[in-house]
Amino acid sequence: MTAKQLKNKLSKKTPLLMSPFGFALAACGGGGGSSSSIAQKEISLSSNNKRIAAIEVEGNDTITAANVATKGLFSGQLSSVSDNDYYYFGSQSETNAVMFTPSSGAATKSPQISLFDMTGSLLASKQMFDNGFIHAKTDGSFFIQVHSSDLTGTYNVSVYESFATYEDEPNNSLSSATRLYNNQPVNGQISTNKDVDYFTFTASQNIASINLRKLTFVDVNGEGAVAGGGWPYGDHRLSVYDQDGGLVAQYETLHAFPTGETFQVATVPNQDYYVTVDDNDAVSANNGAFMVLDKDYSLSVFGAIASNIEPRITGIISNDEDIDVIDLTGKGDTVVFTSNNANKNHLISFRDAVGQDVYSQDVLDTTTFNLKSLSADNTLNAKYMFISSTEDFSEYLVTFTDI
Repeated sequence: MTAKQLKNKLSKKTPLLMSPFGFALAACGGGGGSSSSIAQKEISLSSNNKRIAAIEVEGNDTITAANVATKGLFSGQLSSVSDNDYYYFGSQSETNAVMFTPSSGAATKSPQISLFDMTGSLLASKQMFDNGFIHAKTDGSFFIQVHSSDLTGTYNVSVYESFATYEDEPNNSLSSATRLYNNQPVNGQISTNKDVDYFTFTASQNIASINLRKLTFVDVNGEGAVAGGGWPYGDHRLSVYDQDGGLVAQYETLHAFPTGETFQVATVPNQDYYVTVDDNDAVSANNGAFMVLDKDYSLSVFGAIASNIEPRITGIISNDEDIDVIDLTGKGDTVVFTSNNANKNHLISFRDAVGQDVYSQDVLDTTTFNLKSLSADNTLNAKYMFISSTEDFSEYLVTFTDI
């Protein structure tokens, strides 16, 4: 049954909108790639658009007057709560990520970062909480808008090619569901409390293990990592449906920090299944003066058909209290760690099955680890890889090979 046939079949069920699947269909939208548009034809730039190497030039308060950024890192300033800053960025990459960092002393609350394609159509939009990132799959060129109703002050913007495999926005419906393959994590983000992300996979065995892991850590209360979440707000709801639209399982995640949660679902080999991820809160959590909605996640399935892509894991260290853990079981003898910012120091720690440290090393650049050589008896005692940093925000890539 095709996605279109499934959608038509579901639309005949009564009452569809009372079911979780029906709610997901009704609530789609808001996750990038929406119908929101600034222009209907491609926006052209001219010599009147100011070229910048590192610092914003004012007068860029509309998309047609955007500064042309010639480097991946530049700074700007929001002079008032009504100020809008637009930038054009040309890249050779199709998948880009934008990192936003408010300068020290800025009245930071909830800056809104939006990405538009060359026609002015919205690709992605996200309300940041302090430091944050947003990604989009582009054709190589795009516009960035920075705006806030409660932020003034300077900020930094960094544009880079992302290591990660991201959801294909818009994926807010059955027909646009992002394909999942066995043990190939896909990153996504819930940009509003009405956003629903759709995924699909074909089962290869009788049990599928679905892992959902929070990517970013935000310490709202200054309490550090809290049990069960890494921070006390912003969990997800994960739902699994069979190819006929029947609800197989639904979970409200707690995001056991830092490895995420794994759910086992009974499946039939060679049949298609759908997975939806959305916000399980009726509204965004409001903590005092801060509206919290930072719902970046990684989704992976074990027990799906495989692809020909080499095994790889990507992640984000969102601040100096964030720790990522990778289970090395069955991954290979050699681990290669790469960061998208070689100037950021990372601590890599390998630990055995009971959590005892086997080997630790500070790294600044791409580093290869031979797991067998980490132990005196030439055995693979390292079961877990812990990744942390003393600095804020970086994305990393970990690949595995056999020797």
